[in-house]
Amino acid sequence: MKTKMQTNCDDFDSLIYEYDSLPSTQTEAKRLALDGVKKAIIVTKEQTRGRGRCGRNWESPHDGGLYVSFLITPHIHPSNIHLLNFAAGLSVVFHLRNIHGIDAALKWPNDVITETEGKLRKICGILTEAAINGEDVKYCIVGIGVNCKLAAIPPELIYRACALDEYIDDTDNRVLLEGITNEFYKRLECLELGDTENLLQEYISSCSTIGKAVRIETGDRIINGTATGIGSTGELLVETGNGIEKFSSADVFHATICL
Repeated sequence: MKTKMQTNCDDFDSLIYEYDSLPSTQTEAKRLALDGVKKAIIVTKEQTRGRGRCGRNWESPHDGGLYVSFLITPHIHPSNIHLLNFAAGLSVVFHLRNIHGIDAALKWPNDVITETEGKLRKICGILTEAAINGEDVKYCIVGIGVNCKLAAIPPELIYRACALDEYIDDTDNRVLLEGITNEFYKRLECLELGDTENLLQEYISSCSTIGKAVRIETGDRIINGTATGIGSTGELLVETGNGIEKFSSADVFHATICL
């Protein structure tokens, strides 16, 4: 069952599509895009086939988290689409910090993590997909999944995942959605104006991966080293036995914990 309502966000004047259950907010956003919708927020209480990066499953039990996808038609070059991941991750981090006082950070490229008793655990994942025609971006879909209820996390994932209700008593998903939306659209506007430098600097200051011993898995290689920084296009710079290597897409594991 779907309902539609206007958002209360100062920077966003599109429609929210709310559902009780969906296979995936990403899939529904794509359906809307193919129907000609240019801008929308798709949010559901449950995903039966939620998706993470690399086709992984994202556990999405009923009322267990915030499951949302932003359908946008950004005026950016296709080469900058990956920066939408950074914008989304930073939006979650800044909302959690500024509104809830949670010491959230980013694990490259776009996982949001927190630290509890010295343990780093994932509280949010992000998935961006896009349709491109030559130099034009037809549409992008930015999915954000925030763990809100600890009880909804499978027991086997507790050691590496956490939830919002471990930190705050009130986990109002509407407040969470509006806060993240405002932060995301502020950064999207900067990207559309070509201001990638400030976004990258903001990302660098919030990235916990920098300075960490890491293991990089690219599919055909496993590389160990120390993350030393972020490149001018968002790539991870890693000091290895062969010098500095750059990674634009890879699974990254901090030496102390695999997230």
